[in-house]
Amino acid sequence: MSEPVPIRNLGSVGVITDILPVDLPPGGFSDAANVVFRDGSVNRINGYTTEADLGPDSKALKMQYGWVDGVYILYVATETAIWSLSGGTWTDVSGQVYSATEWDSVVFGPYVIFTSAAHTPQVIGPGDVTFGDLPNWPANVSCQRMRAFGQILIAMGLTIDAIARPQDYLWSNTAPVNGLPPDWAYGDPASNSGLAAVEAETGEIQDGGILGQNFMLYTGYACHELRKTGTDTVFARRIVHRRGLISPKSFTAFDAFHFCVGQDTVYTHSGGRPNPIGQDRIDDRFYGSFENKRATVCVNDTANHEIRVFFNADPDAGTTFWMSWSYRGEGAFSFGRVPGDVRDALVLPMTGQETTWEDLQNAGIKWSDLKGTWADFSDSDDRFYLAWLRY
Repeated sequence: MSEPVPIRNLGSVGVITDILPVDLPPGGFSDAANVVFRDGSVNRINGYTTEADLGPDSKALKMQYGWVDGVYILYVATETAIWSLSGGTWTDVSGQVYSATEWDSVVFGPYVIFTSAAHTPQVIGPGDVTFGDLPNWPANVSCQRMRAFGQILIAMGLTIDAIARPQDYLWSNTAPVNGLPPDWAYGDPASNSGLAAVEAETGEIQDGGILGQNFMLYTGYACHELRKTGTDTVFARRIVHRRGLISPKSFTAFDAFHFCVGQDTVYTHSGGRPNPIGQDRIDDRFYGSFENKRATVCVNDTANHEIRVFFNADPDAGTTFWMSWSYRGEGAFSFGRVPGDVRDALVLPMTGQETTWEDLQNAGIKWSDLKGTWADFSDSDDRFYLAWLRY
């Protein structure tokens, strides 16, 4: 008589698509859809609801959250306007009528800044009712994205004097604490602002972000480290490795690492040699699915210790694929899809309802009557927000 064979740690390996199924290790799967592998188990992916709808004629391109008077406010940029969402109510907080096909955003202290090559960077801060032009921004420059590095802003995707400068990056003068940069006077020796270009063979600048004490500037085929020097040059630059990013927004930070979607492999690094985590696991499947490289979006789902990558945003198909990688435990991959054309993703920390001992006393509940754990009485998990682009 046959005996059942116990299977432990069923979700410890995850999906491996780049080898034959017969060669899979125990616990490995040749494919998966809308499940994730956590703590050695297989779990159904969380569902989603429509939190708020801008309407059928609005194309949501980018979102960002700001902390205003103790409350998180979600800002969403469309082609023609910037909206805020608070308490379930949409408010038009545009400083003008926009005509942008692409937006990016950054949080800089108490300020939220949206950038588009079609407009002067737009900023909103304490006491502001609407967005307005970023003060002291040079009139002859436009940029597609900005990133913060301490009290300095770094602008990328530049056009200067109507000439595209995709390999140049511009940094601001040092801003005061909780303030905006006093100038972007890159030609003025009295300013710490500056303008520089990466090596031509490394490709166009895609994106960048802080890693440890330094700033990683990614081009298509390299990662450049910008290190503060304390001299008039402000930054020293060196090439860390020769793997870059496939597009803007195709990296995210986790722990002391960056997770990156490169041109031909998915990898992580901590400021040194890259670790190709997708090699011989999911690279063939992942890169074989691309339709629109610039639609790649990476986000760190901090509540579940997973990186979520949205890709192949094809409006004709009506769905967007996602790939999940667990950075705790065995580092398992999984795949799935969601309806619509996802253009951005954001983990928004929401202030949950914390239950205090006084609350329990007021409700007449004794400590000896409690069942479960204290976490059962608190709601402080991160909430996963997606912006959808509708056609």
